[in-house]
Formats: sequence, structure tokens, C-alpha cells
Amino acid sequence: MAEALFSRDTPSQELTYREKLKNTMLKKTGRMRGDMPAGPVDGSAREVITNCWELEVMSQNSDNDTLFFAVPRQVANNMRVIRVGTDVETGMPTSTYVEDCLRDGDYMIAVRPPSLWHGNVQPVKIVLWDRECFGLAPSLCADFHADFDGDEMELFFIGTSEAVAECKLWKRLSPNVFQEAIKSLRLPKSIDRGEVNVVTRFMQHSTMSVRELMDGRRMPAISKAARMKEDMVNMLVQRVRDPDSVAARYIDESKRGIRDVMNQQLFQGVVGDMLRQASIAASCVTYKGQGLYHVMAGSSVVEITDPTIDYPLYSVQYPLGGNSCMRALRTICARAQQAALDSHRVSTSAKPKLDLIKNMVSGSDVTLVVLSRGPPPEAEMVYSSSDENNVMYCVSHVDAIRPLARRVVASYNPTVLRAVEIIGGDSLAVCKKGISVVCNYYGISLDDLELSSAAVLMCYGLGASNEPATTKRGMLQRSMRWLAVVFANHYGKTKSLHIQGLTRHYVHPQTATEASAFCNFDYLT
Repeated sequence: MAEALFSRDTPSQELTYREKLKNTMLKKTGRMRGDMPAGPVDGSAREVITNCWELEVMSQNSDNDTLFFAVPRQVANNMRVIRVGTDVETGMPTSTYVEDCLRDGDYMIAVRPPSLWHGNVQPVKIVLWDRECFGLAPSLCADFHADFDGDEMELFFIGTSEAVAECKLWKRLSPNVFQEAIKSLRLPKSIDRGEVNVVTRFMQHSTMSVRELMDGRRMPAISKAARMKEDMVNMLVQRVRDPDSVAARYIDESKRGIRDVMNQQLFQGVVGDMLRQASIAASCVTYKGQGLYHVMAGSSVVEITDPTIDYPLYSVQYPLGGNSCMRALRTICARAQQAALDSHRVSTSAKPKLDLIKNMVSGSDVTLVVLSRGPPPEAEMVYSSSDENNVMYCVSHVDAIRPLARRVVASYNPTVLRAVEIIGGDSLAVCKKGISVVCNYYGISLDDLELSSAAVLMCYGLGASNEPATTKRGMLQRSMRWLAVVFANHYGKTKSLHIQGLTRHYVHPQTATEASAFCNFDYLT
């Protein structure tokens, strides 16, 4: 680093210095990501997780929105946390702080890295147990993207009454499939007499023996909650009945799987970059309540209204707070990222011919649109299919869709949305339906506010660029706020853009501290 600092006579040496400086700060082994996040934090703990069925019973006996988390007693006794002091006589909080150990019933923030979406970071209520690792209810695995093959989780203590009260308002993100499955059981009356462990009942009615499988018994409907897949069950039966053919197919599938794993691992970096760009763009959109959004454009604010959204800024319908647009884009991109991380689980039908998430967030000359009933398009379609209502789902080049703008029902592509806007159509409504098609295909759950926020971002500045607003070029061409432009240019290019007169609407950093915080190294030299 020192050699690069004093050897900056040529443009290539200058570029080398900037690259080393950026890596020193931002690389996984650098100062920001390597030293600061990886350092130990007082009042926190990290351990391997295992399943704890008892927490499912506790969840059923509570309001079912409380997320319980088991912590070893030894860890709790040795862990030092800081609490707000209380008056001995009144029990009211004081202005003092005291050091204490972790107690049963405390609230903590549970983190399952990597944090792909807000479900990886949630408040939990602590239950102490005698095992040597953390305990997690199986129904929470999906939201945390966790399983019990050596995964670790981190806990951070919550010490103020205000923060604890906020934790108690947290709602479970996904329905508890185990509780719903248990409720659907029709059991003999003899089983319901007296106290019966509901988890035991669930396990008895969600598993099958090999003999039952070989006899052709139908798989219990409740088994779906336990992630028992019917095609895997049929594969097991075939493996027992015809091992030779299964062995040959196993070799072919292994070869395909190796190629698939290599492809998925190479794809991870692309997905990560897509998620980061989309998150930067989403930070420019703020919901102000009653359907009003503010989009930061340079040093000004653009107001956009969605008449279908009437939530106030804080309400029961809008309990999560934070940036709803950021939450929506990260939830969508997290599904693509999880597929890349879970390459060993990919099946033949798991990856579509057209990656709809990447197509929507990163853009392409080919896009998916939904057309209302009418004559078949004259333009050549990559793919087309009609449902029972004669609604046509088409994959085609964007230029071929422009003449069909009046028939477009759903789309997320900025070129198509611009064509809808020119003829006086509701581009925001069309975009919301387009995003919904993608979410329905991948099983992504967004609430009305998150869907509306994502559509506002995708519909912003349609006439300025054919690139989605969630890309670097899309942000630049729409003159989105200065911070987004700095990151969109991969750092260190704002000064050269300023010389060209391309950043006159942006707010420039005034100090070296701000410049280094924004990684704008041109202002440090």
C-alpha cells in the first residue's frame, strides 16, 4: 500500500493506488468488512443452532407471533449485558446502567448471516435450556434461511424498555405452517383425551415407513409442511425396486449437477452486484404516508402518488416501518441469491429458461409481458402462452411490444411502460401487475405497500432511460441523488463527472470525512 501511495506518476499507477485503497476499506479482508463487522461485540453471542420442538408448543400457547429462541444456561450466565437500572422501591427505570447476565424472558436480536432480507434479522424472546447450542423452532427456518447442518446465528441484547416494547410488536413474517398443519389434523377422540404433546401428534401424522411407501400408500397432506416432496418419495421407491436404472441415472445427474454447481457459483457474484445496485436505488424512494412517495433526484424531491395506497406513515397495516422500497427489492433479490447459495438443491426444473428476477432488476432487450385478449401478435415471440381467459403471457423483444401498448396488462420493462404512458395508460398499475407476476412465479410475498414502493421506483423517469432504475446506468441517466450516483460509478469517478458538467445537480461532500465515508476517493487526493 505504501509503495502504491508514493508511485503514482502514471495513470495505471494511479489506478492501482485507488484500487488498493478501495480494497483496504471494502474487501472482505479489509477494514470495513473484515475488521469491524468480524470483531467481537460486547453483549452478543454466536453459536451453532439446532432444532427445538418445545418452542413450537410455546408458540402455540402464546399469541403465535412471539418468536422464541433457546440459549444455553452456561452462555447466559457467562454473558455480560448492560441494562437500564431500575429503582428498588418503585421499579421504574432510572438514568443509570448496570452490568448483568442474560435472563430468561429477555429480548434479543437474532441474526442469521448473510442478511439477504429483513427476515434474517428478527427480535426473539429468550428461553434458557440445558443444551450446549442455540435452539430454533423449525417453523422459523424459512424466514431466517437457516437449517440444522452446522448453521450459526448471532444474538444482540436489547436493554431498554422502549426497544423491548418495539420487539413485542413484531409480527411473524410467514405463516406457521406447522401450526396450521396441526390444526388440520382429524384425530380419534381417544387421542384428544388428556394432555397430549401436539408435536408428537404432528410427527405421527406426517411421516411414512418404507413399507408404506412400497405398498403405494398416498403421502399424507400434512407432510408438505415437513418439506417431504412427492417426487423425492417416488424416487426412493424406484431406487428400491430398480437399483440398476437408478444407478445409471444417478451418474448422469451427477455430471449435470457438477456443471450446475459451477454455473451457480459463478452466478453468485452477479446476483450480489444486482442486489447492491437495487438497494442503492431503493434508498432514493421514501414513503410519506397516504399514498405519497418522495423520490430523491439530485438536490430536489419528486412527488409520486399511488391512489390505491392510503396507509398512514405508521399504522397496523404498515407495522414494519423502515424503507418499504428497500425491503421489497431486497426480498425479491434475496430469492435469486438464495438459489445461488443453494446450488446443491437445484433440480432440473428449478431454474427457468428466462431468469425473471434478473430480467426485471437488471434489464434486457427481451422481456416478459402480459397482453389482454386479442389477435395473436404479428411479431415473433420467444415464448407465448394463453390462459383460460385468453390472457397471453409473452416473452419477446421490447421493440416488438411497443405497437401492442394498448393491450399490455402487466410489464416491468421501462421501454414497455414508457409506451403505455405515452398512450395515456396507467404505467404504475401495469408495473405493479408485472412485479406481481414475477413474485407469484417465485413464491415471493410482498404486502401492498412494498409492491407499490417497488413499482414507484421502476416507473420513475421512464422517458430518461431504457435501463431499469435499479441499475447503475439507470440511476445515472435519471439523475438520482448524489449518494446513489457515487456508488453507481464504482467509486472515485464523481470528480471527473463534475468536470464534464454531469453532476451539477448533486450535493458534493464538503469534508474529507464525508468523502471517505462515501468512498469518493477523488476528493481525498
